[in-house]
Amino acid sequence: MSTIQIVLEEELLAEADALVARDGGDRSDLFRKLLREQLHRIRVKQLEEQERIGYQRIPDTVEDEVDWEKLFECVED
Repeated sequence: MSTIQIVLEEELLAEADALVARDGGDRSDLFRKLLREQLHRIRVKQLEEQERIGYQRIPDTVEDEVDWEKLFECVED
């Protein structure tokens, strides 16, 4: 692990400390968790954007929609 230094507004630090006091752990645990969650959100957003662009380039056909409908009919039964 690496040690870093960050600058936070007092109000933000107070909120972080309140979460740590409530949930346990320490500041480092909290910031690692929050950073992981945010990085995951960013990655999901990037993948969704890539998918959107892909569908714009090659849209679904009517046959694709029928195939999906058949798939969901099997799941519901």
